[in-house]
Amino acid sequence: MENYGYSRGSLSRAAEEAVGRWVRTREASTHVDVPGEPVKVLRGLLRDVKKGSVQLQHESAKIRARKTRGA
Repeated sequence: MENYGYSRGSLSRAAEEAVGRWVRTREASTHVDVPGEPVKVLRGLLRDVKKGSVQLQHESAKIRARKTRGA
């Protein structure tokens, strides 16, 4: 609190800086190439998927639940 004070938004700024520092340390240890336009890349990858986004979300939740249970 000494760095950011007690004003409105100070916790948010502190959290943002903490997460930023953490990400920078992780990125230094693992090299990740982020494409210039990641949305276009995803659209290209998912072009042939015939299921809707809600259906995919439900299926992914079921898969995660199965993995958590160890099945």
